[in-house]
Amino acid sequence: TVDGVITGDLVAGAYSIDINGVVNGSTNVFANSVSVGGTTNGSVRAFAGRVVIDGLIGGSVLSGGRSITLEKGGVISKEAHLFGKQITCEGTVLGDMNAFGENIILSGTVEGDATLKGKHITVIPPAIIKGKLICAWSGSLEIDSTGGVILGNGVEISQSKDGEDEEEDGSVLTTIVMKSSQILAAFLF
Repeated sequence: TVDGVITGDLVAGAYSIDINGVVNGSTNVFANSVSVGGTTNGSVRAFAGRVVIDGLIGGSVLSGGRSITLEKGGVISKEAHLFGKQITCEGTVLGDMNAFGENIILSGTVEGDATLKGKHITVIPPAIIKGKLICAWSGSLEIDSTGGVILGNGVEISQSKDGEDEEEDGSVLTTIVMKSSQILAAFLF
């Protein structure tokens, strides 16, 4: 648990990591459970079974896990790259958001483009996407534009038949692991 101030970067691996204080650099964590409720002035790279962001991130976020949630009070100042089975965005992303998962729910604000690729995608009020909404799905897509979802710069949608993506690109989980590994390798080397 981080309740104070870290003047540099935070690099940690543990069963559970809770950040309630301030990290003046970047946060790089690997754990079963990660909670970022404080302030990180740099970027966050979090790989865990469960990732919850409810604080202020001054940079970008790269996260991979089974469940990734940007809570209503969470703010990502730059772009978000999220890879998981269940991705929920109720907070604010001030840049572009790229989410790749099985189930994606967007009800927050994205100032840039929102690229959502998965099996089931749901965009519900009070979602605001100021850039372009780009969706690719193989199961179900729900965009509740009559109920208050605001789309600023158009929508691009494409549906693949069930199993089509798996034959060409592997399963969603394989895609998540491969993309996360490539990004992580680029970061480390």
